[in-house]
Amino acid sequence: MVPKGTIRAVGNILCGFSFTKASTTAEEFAQRRFQSKLEVPNPKNTSGRREAAWINWIDSDSTLDFGLLGPHWAEARLLIHRLLKNFRIGSVDFTTGSEFTPTLGRNSIESKLSVSDWTCTPENFELFAMTVYGHRALKFAYRKRYAMWLSCQKYDKRKTDAMLWSHFSKKDDPAWHVFLFKLSRVVTMVHGNRFSTVPKNNLKDRPICIEPFGNILTQRRIGNGIRKSLKDYGFDLNLTAEKHRRMISQSNLATIDLKNASDSISTRLVKYLLPSRIFKLIECARSEMTLGLDGEYYLINKVSSMGNGFTFELMSMLLLALCHTFDIHASVFGDDIIISSDVASDVISALEKAGFIVNREKTHVNDGYRESCGAHFLDGHGYVESYDFRYPTNIGEVITIVNKLQRLSCLYPSFLPLFDQVYRTTPMTWYACITAEKASEWHRCQDPLGAAKLDEYINPIADLPNWKPLKISKTAKRRLRAFCADTHNDPKGAVLHYGFEWVDAAVRAPQQLSSIAWGKYFMYLASGRRCKDTVRGRGTFKSILFVTLSCGATFRWSALSR
Repeated sequence: MVPKGTIRAVGNILCGFSFTKASTTAEEFAQRRFQSKLEVPNPKNTSGRREAAWINWIDSDSTLDFGLLGPHWAEARLLIHRLLKNFRIGSVDFTTGSEFTPTLGRNSIESKLSVSDWTCTPENFELFAMTVYGHRALKFAYRKRYAMWLSCQKYDKRKTDAMLWSHFSKKDDPAWHVFLFKLSRVVTMVHGNRFSTVPKNNLKDRPICIEPFGNILTQRRIGNGIRKSLKDYGFDLNLTAEKHRRMISQSNLATIDLKNASDSISTRLVKYLLPSRIFKLIECARSEMTLGLDGEYYLINKVSSMGNGFTFELMSMLLLALCHTFDIHASVFGDDIIISSDVASDVISALEKAGFIVNREKTHVNDGYRESCGAHFLDGHGYVESYDFRYPTNIGEVITIVNKLQRLSCLYPSFLPLFDQVYRTTPMTWYACITAEKASEWHRCQDPLGAAKLDEYINPIADLPNWKPLKISKTAKRRLRAFCADTHNDPKGAVLHYGFEWVDAAVRAPQQLSSIAWGKYFMYLASGRRCKDTVRGRGTFKSILFVTLSCGATFRWSALSR
C-alpha cells in the first residue's frame, strides 16, 4: 500500500517552511526558485489558472502584429534564404505526446499505428498522404484500417477497387488518386488543434496546443528539415543546450529571454522571412484554427504554438538569423539567446519591433548574472545550483525532493533544517541516491543504529506487503568485496539499501509475434529491440535493491550479482 500520509507530510513541510536570511546571492536565488512553483494542490486554483491562460492566449493572438522591422530583419531574411537553399523535408518522427483526440496515455508507436484516431486538417491532408505513402509502417497501418472500414461498411473489396479505378482512370495519376480516396476513408478531418495547458508555476499555467495526428507528423518532418539546414550552416541544435551552459560563464556575454515566444511569431512575419516554397509547406502543415475551452474554433494569427512539431526549430532559426546580423558568434536555443553585451540592447529593440516580448526579469545584460538552458552563472561565485520544487503526489517525487534537498543543504546553510525535517519524515528505503558518505555522516550524528551497513539487517518499511528483514549472505558479501576490489573501493564503506523504480503499466512484450500484433512488430523495429506498449502516467513503484559504494556511486544489486 502506498504510504500517502508520509507523502502528504513531506508536502506540508515544504509548503510551511520558512527560510532564514540568505547569506549569498546564489542562496537567495535558490530560495526564490524553491518557492516559485510550490503550493498545496487546489482544484479551484487549477481551473482558474487554466481559464486565465486561455483568455490571455486568445487576447494576445488577436493583437499579434508588427510594424517597420528595420534593416537587420531584412539582412536576416537574406541569411534565412541562403540557409534554406538546399532545404529538404525531413524523415518521419513519431512523438510521444497526446493528439487532438485524447489518447489517455497510449502514445507508443504501436498505439499510434493501430489504435489512435488519425485526425488531420484538410489543408494538410495531401502532405500527410505523401508521408503515409512513403513510410512502410504507416502504409501498412493505412491498409489495415481501410480493410476494417470496408468490413464495417460491408463493401466488397474487389468491386470497390474496380469502381475506384474506373472513376479515376482519366486522371494523370489514377493510382495516387485512388490512394487519396482510400486514405480519406480512415482519416477524421478536423478544423485545427485544441487548446490545453500545463503548469508553469504557482501563479499561471503555460498554454499549449495539441495537434492532429496527421499534422504533427508533417510538422515534425518540416522541423527535422530545418534542423538539418541549420546543421549544414554550422549550427547543431542537438549540441546547443550544452554549449549554452558553457557559454554563460563568459562575462562579456548577455542572455536574453522572451515571454511566450512560441505564440509571438505571426504568420505574416514568417511569410516575409522564408522562401515561398517552404512557407507553403508550413502554411499547409500548421493548424489555422484552435479549439478553445468554450468548445468553439478560433482563427489564429500566430504561425504555430507550443506543441506544434516545427515551432522550436523555426523559432531557433528566425532568432539566430537576426542575432547573427549583430554578432556572428551569437547562439540561440529556442527562445534562449546568448549574444555580446555590446549589442544586446539593439537586439532587444529589433525583437520588440517584430512583436516579441522580452522577459526583463530573466534577461541579464552587464549585471553579473546569466542563465540559459536551465543553468545559472553568477560572476564571483560560479554556477548556481538550484531546483524547482512541487508538492509531491507519489513516492518517486518524494525521492527526488530528498535528493535535491541533500545537494542544496551541502551548498546553502538555510536548506539544512529543511533537509533535516524531510529526512526524518521519510523512510530510508525511499532514497536510493543518497551517497554513502552523506548517509554515514547523518547516522553518526542522529541514529548510529539505523545505518544499513554491510553486516547488518536491511529493514524495509512495513507498509509494503510481503517484505521481511533481509540478512546479507556470505556469498553476497564475497561478491560485493570482489566488486569493490575490482573498482578500488573500500568494502567497509558500502551501504546496501532498498530504493524504488517507476514501472509503467504496459502490455507484455512477446518474443514471437502473430499477424494480429503487426503494430508491435513495427514498434520493435523502431526501437531495435523488444519493448512494452506502455501507458503514460499509469504504473507503480517497484522495490529495487541498491548498493552504494564509499565513492558515492550507486548500482543495482542485480547488476553485480549476475
